[in-house]
Amino acid sequence: MWEKTKGLEHPHIGLVLTNLGGLYTEMKRFEDAESCLTRALEIGKKVSDDHPLVSGALSGLGSLRLAEGRPADAEPLLRRALEMREAQLEPGHPTIVSTLKELAIVLRETGREAEAAQIDRRLDSI
Repeated sequence: MWEKTKGLEHPHIGLVLTNLGGLYTEMKRFEDAESCLTRALEIGKKVSDDHPLVSGALSGLGSLRLAEGRPADAEPLLRRALEMREAQLEPGHPTIVSTLKELAIVLRETGREAEAAQIDRRLDSI
């Protein structure tokens, strides 16, 4: 319905797609998640490269890669999402916290416990 009233490229459509991509990731419907999140990323970039929709889609793609068992591919996506969010939001914002938690998981899964522990200490101070 929103696609008809707002248009196929409206940021609200991108937000819905990001949320749907997250749901599909949780359901292990990885191809569907990829499709939704990639489209959300494209919509966000049409607004601007630093639009919050871009960081949300990147984070979603990072979560998808992690769920697929590809933590090395998840890391740059999560790092970019974190960088964008830190530039736009307050330090204790929930999306920053969740991105940090996921990044710590990625670091542990790639054998970088010391780096993950640094993130844990940062989370403890939030």
